Amino acid sequence: MCVGLFYNGDGETTSKDLINGQWTCMGGLFVILYFLSVIYFFYCYRGHPIIPLYVLSLIQIGILYIFGWIYPIPMSQWYILLLSLLPTTYLILTNTMF
Repeated sequence: MCVGLFYNGDGETTSKDLINGQWTCMGGLFVILYFLSVIYFFYCYRGHPIIPLYVLSLIQIGILYIFGWIYPIPMSQWYILLLSLLPTTYLILTNTMF
C-alpha cells in the first residue's frame, strides 16, 4: 500500500517510484485524509469529538471530488484514497457519532 503513495505520472505505480522517493500530491492527500480520519476515530471513542462526523465526511468527499477534477487519478489508485473514508464510514454505520 505504501508504494501507492508514490506515483510518477506514467500510469503505473512501481517500487522504483518508492525507492526514488517521488512524493506526489495524491500521496500527500491520502496521508492527510487517512490520519485525520484515524485521529477523529479514536477521539470519538474517547468522548472528545473534534467536529461533527457528518462535517468530516463532507470535507473528505469534497476534497476527493475537487482533487480528482484538478489532478486526474488513475482508476487503480482510487481504492487507496477511499481507504481514508473507512474510519468515518464505520462510525456512521454504527451510529457512534456522539
